[in-house]
Order: sequence, then structure tokens, then C-alpha cells
Amino acid sequence: MVMEIVSNCRCSLGTAAASINDSGREALWRLTPSFAGVNPDRGMPSVIASRSHDLQRFSASLDRRGFADRLATAISGHRDRHAEGQLHTRRRSAVRLGVCPVSAQRKPEGGPAIFAPQAMNLAVSGRSLVLAAFLESVAMERATTKLRRLLKRDHALVAAGAFGPMPAKLAEQAGFEAVYMPGGGTALSRLGVADLGLITMTEMVENAAAIAQCVSVPVIADADTGFGNQLNVQRTVREYERAGVAAIHLEDQEFPKRCGSLPGKTLVPLAEAAQKIRAAVAARSDPDFMIIARCDALLVAGMDEVIRRGEAYLEAGADMLFIESARTVDEIADIPQRLPGAHLFNLPTSGKTPYLSADEVTRLGYKLMILPNFTALAAIKAMTEVLAEIRRTGSVAGILDRCATFQEFTELGGLPHLQETEKRFASPTPQPAKT
Repeated sequence: MVMEIVSNCRCSLGTAAASINDSGREALWRLTPSFAGVNPDRGMPSVIASRSHDLQRFSASLDRRGFADRLATAISGHRDRHAEGQLHTRRRSAVRLGVCPVSAQRKPEGGPAIFAPQAMNLAVSGRSLVLAAFLESVAMERATTKLRRLLKRDHALVAAGAFGPMPAKLAEQAGFEAVYMPGGGTALSRLGVADLGLITMTEMVENAAAIAQCVSVPVIADADTGFGNQLNVQRTVREYERAGVAAIHLEDQEFPKRCGSLPGKTLVPLAEAAQKIRAAVAARSDPDFMIIARCDALLVAGMDEVIRRGEAYLEAGADMLFIESARTVDEIADIPQRLPGAHLFNLPTSGKTPYLSADEVTRLGYKLMILPNFTALAAIKAMTEVLAEIRRTGSVAGILDRCATFQEFTELGGLPHLQETEKRFASPTPQPAKT
């Protein structure tokens, strides 16, 4: 039935496709096989385009929660009166997975349908143009697919560090197209401890999920050593995928690991590290989910060992290499020259790596640049100064010009949208009884 609907709407879809960019147009015409149940990406591709808006601008205006609401409204509001069952959206699952909820499967005994990230199968009777109308009004792309697309550009992608949802939302508002969740920032913000392997996989994934749910840009996350052996690595990959993260990096340190800028690091044997990368690649369900291999050998064993390990990690299936703790511009430049493939450049806050610009990093051959903890350092300094002044004066009068307004505070938390939703689903006002 859905295939007939799509076929009947090709004219409208063609009009929409003509108004968007190449990426959106290609994805739009992948719609038919995905609706037919043949979807090699195991999720909805970027098939939905706006007739009157640029794809990227429009998709940036919708967070995942708003998208899920809009999908439910579009389908439930326009479905045929004789549709079988009732369509509901499991918003939380859709948002956590970072994909559009696009399949309807009825529960036994005529129960309500549940949306899941599979190929769409709507059991409806009669004609329906909801799909065409919806396809022309909303833009959505999986976070994993979006990240890979962004990394294909000539210029390095810059991911701002975000130790939690609030800095992630601020980074997106500032125009960053990706955010990075650092392990050290997460450990400090959640536990108040340094980056010495004290934080658990569960705590890291929970933080990553909270970040991924509140932004529409891809989230790249620190996954430390994978939190154990190859079996632990596979569970780590599945949990981060489920959290809606687009990419993780796994390092080759012994457990407990430590911050890459600190001395005293030890490495696992090369064969074991390569097998953990193979296990990670095998565990992912979304082929676009990126496995980034981090190598800490530079400070421990030198450049020759870095090359040996980097080649092995690429052969094991890593999508990108992250060579930690380069100390000079020559070392930074040498890494992409001696190792094939895509490279991540880490700009740590320790000062041991030169503070290069995104343009410089691009010219040296890197595709991704992460800024792990600069938002945390800025927050620490600002809060320290404000608290010191309040303690000294006993008043907030002198620090108000350094603070956001209450309106900015509530808007960052999405208060207008939440109030609108609350009003929309408010209980009907009881009518006074007639006498």
C-alpha cells in the first residue's frame, strides 16, 4: 500500500528533490526501497526534504524531540478514517537512536502500533497523501550518516567539547556542526574526579545519551579503553550506539587508563589492541557508526611504534586514527604523511600540543579536530571568579553583567517549546455542572 502511495506522489517528491542539495536529493530517492522493507542502512536514510527551505538550515531548526512530535502529528492528523489501529510514536526510543521512527508494527490482538527504526509498513486503507506532505515539510538525517557526510568536506570538521547537555546546546547555538564528549570532562562534572579511569561505562553512556538527546548535531564520544576485554568493548559499542552517539574512540592503554597528557601510561600489546578494534567493528549495527582508534604510543614508545600500531588498527577496520599527544608541529604533520586514512587532531588543554587553528590542521591533513575541555576550563574560571566576588562582597550586584539573563537560562532549556507542549496536552477544564 505504501509503495502505491509513494508511486502516486512521485511528482511532489520530484519537486521537493529539485529544491534541495545533492546529499538530500540522493537520499530522497532512496526512499522507495526503504519503505518497501529493503533498507541496507538499518534505519531511515536522509529522505525527507523541505520544498521551500534549504535542507541543512531546516534540519538544524528541528531537534530530535520536535521531529518525533511532528512525525506523530503529521501521520495521526492525516491518516484515513478507516486506518487499522492507532499510530503512536515512541519518542524516547527514536531520540536515543538518533533516527527517524519510521516503521509501524501492530501489537497482537489489534493493539496500537509502535514506531521503530525499521522500514515503514503502514496498514491503512483508502488513499493517503500524508507521506508526500510530510516528506516535503521535514528534514532529518541520522547522526551517524550526517557525521560521515561532514567529514567528506575539504575542511576539517571542528567538534566543540561538551561535558554535558548544557555546553552541548551552547556549542550548537554557536554554530558548531558536531560536539565531542570528553572522558576527563565527564569524570570531573559527574564525579568530581580526574581522568584516571575511575568513571564507569554506564556513567559515560548516560552522559553521552543526555547530550545526544538535546542536540541535532552529531556527537563524538570518548569510550576510554572499551572498559575491559573484547566482550566489554562490544557491549560498549552497542550501548553508545543505543545512546544516539555517532562515533566513539577506543584507546590502547592498559586499564585503568589515564588522561593522554599525563605521564605513566602503559600500553596493551598490539595484537590485543587490534583485536579490540575488530570486536568493536563487528559489534556495531549501523555501518555508519564510526570506530576511531586512539593510539597513545607516541609518548610511551615513539613514532615508529605509532606507525606500526596505526597500520594494524586500520587493517582491523578502524574508520579513523587518533594519535594522542603530538608535541610539535613537525610531529603533527608527520602523522598523516606516514599513515594512510582519515585522522583526528586532538587539541588538549594541557598546552603540550601546539594550539593550531582549524585551517592549519586542515592543511596538515586532518579531517576532524576536537576541543575536549575548553568549555570546562572556561566554566571553571568564570564560576570561580563569580563565587569569589559574591563571597567577598556578600552581594550579587557586581556580577550580574557577567551572567546570562533568566530568559536566556530558560530558553536554553527549551521552556517555550515545553510550555507549548504542556498547553497542547493539558487536561480539559471541567465544565460547571448544570443545575
